Amino acid sequence: MALLDGLKKKEIGYLLAGLVAACVLAWFLVYAPAIRELQRLKVQVAAKQEALAESMRQWAEMRRSQGTETQQWEASVRRWADRVPVAPMTDELMTEIGAQAVRHGLVGFRLTVPAEGGAGNAMAAALAGGDPAQDNVVRPSELKYEIVFRSSYRDLSAFLNELPNLRRLVALRTVQVKDDDGIMETKLAISAYYRGKP
Repeated sequence: MALLDGLKKKEIGYLLAGLVAACVLAWFLVYAPAIRELQRLKVQVAAKQEALAESMRQWAEMRRSQGTETQQWEASVRRWADRVPVAPMTDELMTEIGAQAVRHGLVGFRLTVPAEGGAGNAMAAALAGGDPAQDNVVRPSELKYEIVFRSSYRDLSAFLNELPNLRRLVALRTVQVKDDDGIMETKLAISAYYRGKP
């Protein structure tokens, strides 16, 4: 009986040793590679999720910047439409320039249409760019004015600095200044633009 017990214990020992060896072998041959593959897949998934998140951020930024650029273009077109009216609106322009002349203390102020004519399209075409012979492109029309006045240098400078701030789009074409004992006599040629036909 003792011999039988000894054999059973030996067999159980071998069986246990075989099971342990089978588990170790299964670990190294099956589970360890599967765990390594899972870890590799986790790293790949994390990298792909990061790439997807970056792509989503870029799309959102592009959509946001595209909206901003569109708004900027629309604002530019509105400013241009506000500064270049449909009709010449000569009275309003003369009133605004006259108010500016009074504000800066200009003496002997005269605003006239020069002898060569008040409306022209050469400067307007140059402002719009391109070939003036293209009839399908709408270009602003030009009204030319001549302004003559006397002032100090400081008042002349303030008047010229404020000219671009007029509600109308106005271009300064020429400036002629004569100094007579500190009193400057100035002659300006300006152009005002509108969207109608001359």
